[in-house]
Amino acid sequence: MPVYAMNVFKLPVGICEEINGVLAKFWWNNNEDRKGMHWFAWKRLCLSKKEGGLGFRDIESFNLALLGKQAWRLLQKPECLMARVIRGRYYSDGNILTARVKKKSSFIWKSILQGRDLMKKGMRFVIGDGSIVSAWIDPWLPTHPPRAPIPRTTRICSRATYDMVGWHYNKNGIYSVKSAYWLATHLPEFQVIESPSSNMVLNKAIWKISTAPKIKHFIWKIISGSLSTKETLKRRHIIRDSTCLRCCQQEETASHLLFECPYAQQVWRGSGLAVLNLADPMIPLEEKLETLFLDRALTSFEKNFQTVLWLLWRLWKSRNSLVFQRRSIHWRSLIRYVNRDVMEFLNTQELMQGIFPIGNGGSRPNRTPEGKWRPPPTGWVKCNYDGAFHNRDVSSNAGWIIRDENGTYKGSGHATDNKPNSALEGELQALIIAMQQAWIKGHRKVIFEGDCKEVIDLVNRVTLNFGVYNWIREIWFTLNFEE
Repeated sequence: MPVYAMNVFKLPVGICEEINGVLAKFWWNNNEDRKGMHWFAWKRLCLSKKEGGLGFRDIESFNLALLGKQAWRLLQKPECLMARVIRGRYYSDGNILTARVKKKSSFIWKSILQGRDLMKKGMRFVIGDGSIVSAWIDPWLPTHPPRAPIPRTTRICSRATYDMVGWHYNKNGIYSVKSAYWLATHLPEFQVIESPSSNMVLNKAIWKISTAPKIKHFIWKIISGSLSTKETLKRRHIIRDSTCLRCCQQEETASHLLFECPYAQQVWRGSGLAVLNLADPMIPLEEKLETLFLDRALTSFEKNFQTVLWLLWRLWKSRNSLVFQRRSIHWRSLIRYVNRDVMEFLNTQELMQGIFPIGNGGSRPNRTPEGKWRPPPTGWVKCNYDGAFHNRDVSSNAGWIIRDENGTYKGSGHATDNKPNSALEGELQALIIAMQQAWIKGHRKVIFEGDCKEVIDLVNRVTLNFGVYNWIREIWFTLNFEE
């Protein structure tokens, strides 16, 4: 993939389609001498995994996202050499947001302007003094269309001295190619990709399963309808007879092959798994898969869950052995193969965790560990605060208590204020109210302590959250306020 060239040049549509064709051919072809079957349009495979695709990149949209990165650099770093050269040549009396194509403009500049147009669709201003923002033209609302019928409250910092521009689709407000690519593939006017009508819960769940990659891909093929059963092949006019080779009674669909065929029913009964109604042809395939993958009775036991996954895989492999090799596998032998596969996988996982220890995983906990109250240094007081946020309430609650180094009570209170837009804003609002009340009571040396680690990191400038930047600015100004 010519990523370097795509950073500075807008590739012609024909070249983008040619690259997409090469990628699609590589993915679908199993044999270089034979043309593979393309089960889906390439644009559907470019959907994210949680949307039913495989996460491949659409070259044209990816190209725009990369060019938008250059436009973002011109906007955020106007004093760099590249920005000064381009500004002197193309927009000496304006800025990158209002620049236009001029006569004899270079191909690089025309390409950057196309990336600029995408960037403008995802940027947003945080209101400070409002001096550089047009309320009717510039994007400053905290959400993008379509918007809720009841407008959200927007925090305005009372002492902010400047407006700030940021990227709406990243939490830290900084442009990224990943988020810009998502925007490029989801804007209505682009219409690059349409989501399939499959189960989004299953699409998202299968890629989080701890199992072999080939099993994940196999489950995706079942859900997406790209499993090459006889029914699918007949629908594509490749074969005429779609009758199941095992029972010779029903059409070979994915549901019949894996659950309803007498051979499959015998395997499920012999496995000893507590699964019900899988053989009922009236139950849709997606509902059966939800029963297997989302049922806590199965997923809570790792061995049972792995048995389900490998059993589905072995049913498909045994079908292929019968179709292509004319070799029938007894259902007892198939169950032995499944048990062997499961034990090999679990033993390998245990071995890998011993070599490469894995922590708890996931994101950092939002709450700090609870423990015994620790007194502040001599001459200081400590203010413990907390905020309460509920989606159904029209307001939020805040509470605080102030104690000295001996634990002596120095004051407390609670307040109800306008409803914030999130639990994080509720915590920030509680901190601001607690700071104001501590100041009113005459305390100047105060340590504020809360249970939300994200708030602590934001106030201490460890992390950045563009969506609550005015809340953080208000806290910083309050901390630096002098009598």
